[in-house]
Amino acid sequence: MRATLWNAHRWLGVVTCLAVLLWGLSGVMHPIMSRLQPRPAAFMPPPVAWDATDAPDPVALLRTQGRTRVHSLHAVTLHGQAHWLAHDDSTRPGLLLTTRDGTVVPDGERQLAIALARHYTGLADAPLAEVRLITTFDARYLNVNRLLPVWAVRFAREDGLTAYIDTRQMRLATLTDQTRDRLSTAFRLAHNWQFLDAWPGLQRGLMSLALLAAALSALTGLYFWWRLRRSAARRLAARPLKRWHRRLGLLVALTSLTFAGSGAFHLWTKVARQNTPGVAQHSPPPLGALQEMTPQAWQTVQAMGTVGRLDLIAHRATLAWWVHPAGQAGPRAQVAALAQPSAHTHERHGAASAPASRAEPQLVQADGSVQAGAAPSLARSLTEHFSGLPAAAMGTTTPITRFEGEYGFLNKRLPVWRVDVASPGSPRYYVELGTGALAARVDDVDALEGQVFSLLHKWQIGELPKGLRDVLSASFALGNVIVALLGMVLLFRSSGRD
Repeated sequence: MRATLWNAHRWLGVVTCLAVLLWGLSGVMHPIMSRLQPRPAAFMPPPVAWDATDAPDPVALLRTQGRTRVHSLHAVTLHGQAHWLAHDDSTRPGLLLTTRDGTVVPDGERQLAIALARHYTGLADAPLAEVRLITTFDARYLNVNRLLPVWAVRFAREDGLTAYIDTRQMRLATLTDQTRDRLSTAFRLAHNWQFLDAWPGLQRGLMSLALLAAALSALTGLYFWWRLRRSAARRLAARPLKRWHRRLGLLVALTSLTFAGSGAFHLWTKVARQNTPGVAQHSPPPLGALQEMTPQAWQTVQAMGTVGRLDLIAHRATLAWWVHPAGQAGPRAQVAALAQPSAHTHERHGAASAPASRAEPQLVQADGSVQAGAAPSLARSLTEHFSGLPAAAMGTTTPITRFEGEYGFLNKRLPVWRVDVASPGSPRYYVELGTGALAARVDDVDALEGQVFSLLHKWQIGELPKGLRDVLSASFALGNVIVALLGMVLLFRSSGRD
């Protein structure tokens, strides 16, 4: 029995050696990547505050341009002046009009993207190398960024600094450069085995086998450490490589198990999530025809005087204005959250979610009436759309203003509303009201997997500082690599003597 386990331990090490090298070295690389991420010069979008009192109805302005139906309509700021950004096709540049008289700005959305890129990078006069609209995720703008469509604004610099801009909400999706891109590519190849993306079944199967073999290798190693512990000093006195393989193996064995177990749980939860009903539909509800908006609706907005963000949204099969008071930036991306006082804790848990202390946005309906406290109703309506479930299934609604718990930093969007749904798995939908976007869907299994992955894979433990956490996790990842290499050397030496 012991001989069988010994051979199993040796050959499990052979099977997992390459995988451990790839995962371990990329694990060491991860905290380095996070520190090489280009840092924005500004985190919040330019302020939007303008007097709507004398501004003409944007619906009438669009009709003069031959637009009777739009995909989206948002108020934005270009060079300190308010404009309307309208789209009738999400895959093409939109139409930019001044709010003052509806003058069309030539190549307007491109100009807006450039201005916002300069705002977020602080590069007011730097020449540009490329400006392009991105409507699908690609090798450089990955699906982990969540936001689409965006504009890629690349500056003519040696480092290839590129800002990805969501013009509709005037936010920075991400900021990257050549170093970050290269490290990210290397990380995906080594950690996610991206070279097998074309064969997802094979990719999942091989990764699962490697994770299982790594866990079994650690367990059999612990078994032999315990069984042979009394004779270890005498046996290994003249065998330094075996001695160090044993010592380091004991030190990293527990992390081998936690890395492998949490990695496998993450892998298969992700597969199950892709096949879960109610997850495939991510498109916001379509806007209706512009003639649904009556003149009274805009007159109500005008009566509000100075306003901030305005979004035309779909609500209960009709249109409505979602009006943010002046001084509120409206929806924002994760980089804006870094500007909050709790930024240094955002990856761990963020600050407690709570309703904003400032005046709440108001819903101006198509007939001009104002619905007070409309946010929960909007959130439920969006959740009905995304889940396909009736209104009776909608439960508690909660505003989320900080990244926290199961709605972590990777979800990108803030603020959002959480809607609990009465359905198997107790799913929670996180929706962004001004864009009608589904930011995340989390059920009980997803939440458990997220907690396990954060604790056992990313070492987000209590109040452990990020710097110390990164040092420890990278050290243990490197320790697993060294143990694997020592094991291979010992195996080859043994085979050579045989």
